[in-house]
Amino acid sequence: NKNSYPLTGLRVASNTAASGQHFVEFAGPIDVPSEGDCTADVHVDFDGRVPIKFELVASEWRETLKLAPPAGELLTAVTQSEADFDDTAGRLGGMHENQTTVTLGEGVSPATLAQRVGDAANVS
Repeated sequence: NKNSYPLTGLRVASNTAASGQHFVEFAGPIDVPSEGDCTADVHVDFDGRVPIKFELVASEWRETLKLAPPAGELLTAVTQSEADFDDTAGRLGGMHENQTTVTLGEGVSPATLAQRVGDAANVS
């Protein structure tokens, strides 16, 4: 709160969660002193690339916020057959693609490698 007055009763007034999106607002209301700050958590299941808007209100103050999902949050692990993978890969030609051959070191299994790649890509 960079204002010279406190924000009392800070809460989420409305949100624009689309079909398939899920928005969990912070427990409120919250009072924020002038020149003070606070931390509150909101949880959003974006279910796609559509940003979500929500309005914060307090005292005589209003602000509309827009959250867009980070790229890593849009990835979802999918199990598919090798034939389905080849079909999908064929339709995605022309996109940024890299291929390589990996020799696994001692103690590293294909499952471990897959887990590490998934963790690095932030696949949920």
